[in-house]
Amino acid sequence: MVDFQKKESKKLCDCLDGTFRSNMILHMALMKKYEMIGREEIAAFSEELQNILKELERG
Repeated sequence: MVDFQKKESKKLCDCLDGTFRSNMILHMALMKKYEMIGREEIAAFSEELQNILKELERG
């Protein structure tokens, strides 16, 4: 259990390190990649942001 918590903590730190508003989309993309946020959460955001996250996921 401790190893799992350490891995998840590391992922969260990676996602939110140096969080500035200008970087938030990239942080959200990382959180999506790590499955920390899902479709339901993303659906609550603007269509524009949803499209940006889809494009980032495609690579």
